[in-house]
Amino acid sequence: MAERSFAAMGTTVHLIAVGSRANGSNTEALLDRAEERVHRLDARWSRFRPTSELNRLNERAGATTTVTPETFGLVAAAVDGWRRTAGLFDPTLLAALERVGYDRSFDALPADRPIAASPSRPPAAPGGGVIELDPDSCTVRLPPGVRLDLGGIAKGFTADLLAADLVDAGLDGACANLGGDLRVCGTAPDGGAWTVDIQDPTRTTAALARLEIDDGAVVTSTRLRRRWLVDGVEHHHLIDPRTGRSAFNGWAQVSIVAASATEAEVLAKAVFLEGPVLDLLDAAGARAVLVADDGHVETIGFEHAVGCSSATG
Repeated sequence: MAERSFAAMGTTVHLIAVGSRANGSNTEALLDRAEERVHRLDARWSRFRPTSELNRLNERAGATTTVTPETFGLVAAAVDGWRRTAGLFDPTLLAALERVGYDRSFDALPADRPIAASPSRPPAAPGGGVIELDPDSCTVRLPPGVRLDLGGIAKGFTADLLAADLVDAGLDGACANLGGDLRVCGTAPDGGAWTVDIQDPTRTTAALARLEIDDGAVVTSTRLRRRWLVDGVEHHHLIDPRTGRSAFNGWAQVSIVAASATEAEVLAKAVFLEGPVLDLLDAAGARAVLVADDGHVETIGFEHAVGCSSATG
């Protein structure tokens, strides 16, 4: 087994490679290549880099823009997520994020600051349905004034790409964890299923649940980490597209177990906003662990209580 940790995409990336079909030096080379890909995608999709492909796309709103195949795939996945969740997951919330103060990288946000008064009723999010996609020409068109933020789903999408790349390159197993967007493929280091802990949001050293996963993803969304004050009022990055404001609806954290990290990202946002959306979870064959603000834990789709092992394909 070989592993690698580094900073990218505004978080910590942790990669694990398990291989008997590739010798040690090849495994390290594969991790080198995976790390390089993360940095390349970070430069392409960060809204905080003026030269990123995402910013170029946003700046060209109103025009048809040719993008790289990876970016087209990410935008298409975001639009599909918007459609499948009836708008609960929305990639067009960049203006709303900026209105509540998330207008720079999280590390650069001040502890508290004044900000110009926002309208009492923020404008509605445009929604993913306004995005025009042409897979034949690999082009995207945003209507004038529409800008994308792909920060969350980009992490899940990248985790899926990395895990698949490592296994396709000859490894027996791989794990890609981008700050809580985790995807595993193949065999774990001990030769069995992968053990994945869901952390207690109030005690970072404690595991709320321990899962055994053969091949799949776990994604956690919480309002307790990326939060800040504006004029003494708390905000966080999980925006309700129906209000344009940070969502405070009784949930502190949502974890989703699904086939892919991209899908789990979409479902985590929808469930955080709406609570246990059973039809969405059932349609995806996904499961959920929800932690309420008062510490109450609710599970959906598990045969055993939280804290017990539960295997998934």
